[in-house]
Amino acid sequence: MRPCWPARRTRARAFSFATCGPSRLATICSRDLRKRRVFPQQPNEVLAELFGARVIDPRVLSCKPLIDALINNVPKEGYRPVAGGSLDLQTAWLALLQAMFGECWDAPNLGNVLAWSFDERRIRALAELDEALRGALTDWLSQTLGPVAQFVLAAMATRVGSDLVALGLLLDLLNQPECRGVAEAQVARGRLEQHFGHREIDEASAKAWAMAAGDLLWPSGHHGSGVGQAATRRVGQANRAGPGDESGRAQPFLA
Repeated sequence: MRPCWPARRTRARAFSFATCGPSRLATICSRDLRKRRVFPQQPNEVLAELFGARVIDPRVLSCKPLIDALINNVPKEGYRPVAGGSLDLQTAWLALLQAMFGECWDAPNLGNVLAWSFDERRIRALAELDEALRGALTDWLSQTLGPVAQFVLAAMATRVGSDLVALGLLLDLLNQPECRGVAEAQVARGRLEQHFGHREIDEASAKAWAMAAGDLLWPSGHHGSGVGQAATRRVGQANRAGPGDESGRAQPFLA
């Protein structure tokens, strides 16, 4: 909120309450509220103050869930002033992720998103996000990382949310040449749709997920050997395994 005085010629006087001391604020409120000379700051003005920005990306200003979350989750030390006085969309989202989840990313990548599944608290926090904010976050990650982000976030909200890396490896198995045309593999892919919002994951997204999962486990890029040869056998075991049969390593995902 800030007080506003009628403009005199071309000059108008206005200032933020954030610059006022308690006694000064009390005086302003008692005088100007009675005269209805107070109006709320606009979102762009609030963000400009929070980030020390002179220019704000229109995509930030058009995303109300993001604006509301930034304003409602200001860290105690405040947001870091933006470089060059310009607040772009990626900087805004990264600042929010740091404020809400403690994530310090230089840039978004799929491996970082998958790593959320290692922390039950972050999984719960993501599940408890306002629906509009969660949708906006999904849209941004999808625009940045590709459609795979939609499938990853959908799976994170299901009972396999803490096993996203293992799920990525299973997708790798199911996309091996040895599995193409195998009935059991097709059945397995169909069963996985329950974790993706009842949608079929496209091949490019499955490959991106599998690569990111592998990079988390084997940063050197060596993803093991004989994966393709074992694919058909493992998928078959998973489909045949009963609820109490631990021999089906993929059973938690396919049940």
